[in-house]
Amino acid sequence: MPRSYRRSAFTLIELLVVIAIIAVLIGLLLPAVQKVREASARTVCQNNLKQIGLAAMSYESANKRLPNGASDAEIGSLARMLPYLEQDAIYRSINFNTSDNWWTVPANYAAAFSRIKSFMCPSDEITSALETQQGPLRYINMLSDGSVTTSGAVFTNGNTLDIGKTNYTAVAGAFGHNVPGVSTADGPGIALEQYVGMIHRDSNVTLDAVTSADGASTTLMFGEGLGGVASPRSFVWSWMGVGRLGTKFGLGPGGPPNGTSTTIVVNGEYFMFSSRHNGIVQFVHGDGSVHGYRVGSTTVRNPLPAGTVFRDGTPDTVAQGTDWCILQALAGYKDGYSADSSKLGN
Repeated sequence: MPRSYRRSAFTLIELLVVIAIIAVLIGLLLPAVQKVREASARTVCQNNLKQIGLAAMSYESANKRLPNGASDAEIGSLARMLPYLEQDAIYRSINFNTSDNWWTVPANYAAAFSRIKSFMCPSDEITSALETQQGPLRYINMLSDGSVTTSGAVFTNGNTLDIGKTNYTAVAGAFGHNVPGVSTADGPGIALEQYVGMIHRDSNVTLDAVTSADGASTTLMFGEGLGGVASPRSFVWSWMGVGRLGTKFGLGPGGPPNGTSTTIVVNGEYFMFSSRHNGIVQFVHGDGSVHGYRVGSTTVRNPLPAGTVFRDGTPDTVAQGTDWCILQALAGYKDGYSADSSKLGN
């Protein structure tokens, strides 16, 4: 009579050991998967900035100047570059021949709801204004005294409006053009006007002018930002209106969300270039090259010792080597400083 063999089942202890081993393996693999995913997202972001930079060059070639960052209608630089980003249909729907604010012009308001994938960084977990506390910003309200405000820039019940967002905008320099006098908050006593960028309100700058001044390869043209405090997110930038931003407030760190903290230096703000990348913010330069810059101490806007000020609004040699001054020199296209970008380079 043939023998029958019964296969013994796993004991409970053996099953628990197997489950524990699987859990450990998953724990070891998950960080690696996350790193690969972020590396891929960062590469896509780099390509987005590259395409925006090339579009700006094409615009300059066709119009004999770079796009301006803002106009009376508060239409920004990205909207003007749409034909060079394969978005001609959206461009044709926009009325540029008006001084009325874009959100008051039905055609322009409707066009602003278009979602343009190349304007969104895949590392940013917020994909819609509906996911924010206050919705999209119509534009960045940069005042002539060197301050910013959301007055006039926020929609009523904005987080019910799924207006197209952007993670990218042009670099206006430290704070754009025609900033009066010297700033007591920056330096202190530095003249922000010397760091004017190549794309600002009503700008009329050519790449030849940039090349013959500080050089296109050493001047920031477009950068990335989250559009508001990271978590919970306050705003997103609308691609229609947020067409330029200054660098005077420094860079907002990247990395994962950090709970409910609203500290500006930790999370960045709507008026800062910032990112979800690990510790860097990416920019495209005037020559089309893309670089990542460390946050460092770029938010330290008073690099001089307490009780001292810049003479004649000009940074001395020591100050020029600080992270904040290096960032401003990179943002300005004719300041004349040889910024050592490797100190901020990734």
